[in-house]
Amino acid sequence: MPNLIIFEEKEVPALGLNREKKPDIEKMKEYFFDDELEMLQGLQTIEHTFSATEVSLLYPGCGTDILTPLLYLERIMPRIERVKLHFVDTSGSFAMFKTILYEVGISFAECEGGIQFHWQHILVTLYFHQQNIARFLHNCPEYHIYFEKCFRIMKDRMPEYEQVVFDRLATSGLVISDSGFLDVGLEKIEVDLKLSAYGEMMVGRKR
Repeated sequence: MPNLIIFEEKEVPALGLNREKKPDIEKMKEYFFDDELEMLQGLQTIEHTFSATEVSLLYPGCGTDILTPLLYLERIMPRIERVKLHFVDTSGSFAMFKTILYEVGISFAECEGGIQFHWQHILVTLYFHQQNIARFLHNCPEYHIYFEKCFRIMKDRMPEYEQVVFDRLATSGLVISDSGFLDVGLEKIEVDLKLSAYGEMMVGRKR
């Protein structure tokens, strides 16, 4: 029987940046189904050629999921040292992100428009945008990584969505998605299809 995941938002303090704090694996298990965390920890390194010193990642329809993209960054791109996360959702999740970080043992600092924290070797700056992703894409700067999970129904409403995502993606940028993106010209990178609930995991590079 699948485990039950309960999200309970709490008022938690901003304790500042602390490079020595590492995520508590046992606490993290409370935010994943069954063997999902173990599978994510088996991710292999993906070589990248980002010229930027600070990589940006876009995650639409993020809900309360802050941990999954962090695990992907940690596992597949160990040479990245700084990342800006742009999480987009129509529901307000920002306080829940703080709660989850606090619960798994990661302290954070408030910064203009977001929060900062250390995740393993990476200095993360997280910005949350409470709006429709179509509107956000219309004006957003290019990003190096597009991350998507369980968003297929939403993007079906916008037939040109995947092409717009691809056009905004930086050269050599990566798409990490649990569905779609077969017809936009990405160089596909082989990964375990079991990482996707749909059985069609896509990791691809823009050339």
